[in-house]
Amino acid sequence: MKNHPATPIVLTLGRREILAKTTTAYASATLERLLPALIMPDREAFDLVEEARRAAHEQAGMTWDAADEAEQATTDMMRGFFEEQQFVQRQVLDFAFAALFHLLERAVQEILSEANAEPPEEFKDTLRVLAQRGYVTEGKPFTHDLNKLNLISNAVKHGRGKSLTRLAKKFPDLFLNREPNETLRPEHLLLTPELLNHLAESVAAFWSSFPAQEINRIP
Repeated sequence: MKNHPATPIVLTLGRREILAKTTTAYASATLERLLPALIMPDREAFDLVEEARRAAHEQAGMTWDAADEAEQATTDMMRGFFEEQQFVQRQVLDFAFAALFHLLERAVQEILSEANAEPPEEFKDTLRVLAQRGYVTEGKPFTHDLNKLNLISNAVKHGRGKSLTRLAKKFPDLFLNREPNETLRPEHLLLTPELLNHLAESVAAFWSSFPAQEINRIP
């Protein structure tokens, strides 16, 4: 009995274009709208500083060093404000990478399910199934970046552990702020807006290269 090859998976041109465009749109919206929105406007920040200064003066009372205490309180307040701001921005940016991979993985799994193919748990196995169904990604310029995004996503979600270690071993360029022999921590991972944009472009290239065809329309 002969083994018949699996039916190739083919997208419509419209669906392929939508998947590619929504990928880059997600990265653009995150970097151009979401992250800047986390930065407090200058007027609001100034009002907070002035309120902290007044409160510090009132608390210090009429002591000879009231002004010094007020200035120190203001400095501490601003330091805490900016540290909190940086922390929130870092978390949002880091998880933007995880969300980018999730969008890719979810869409591919949906396509496989529609083609009666069981979506694998591991992304490398997903690419293998796609190859069996007509879309070979091995050797494509974007495949290296897809694997990087997969490892980044796992490291961001799970923190310290095997995922972070694997990422550091395969992509040491993402850990340049780590001292030699220093214990690996999630804080050592350097994820930048530029990298998010680059990886989004690679995901878009993955979709743009997906086998597709026009829908046959009845005249």
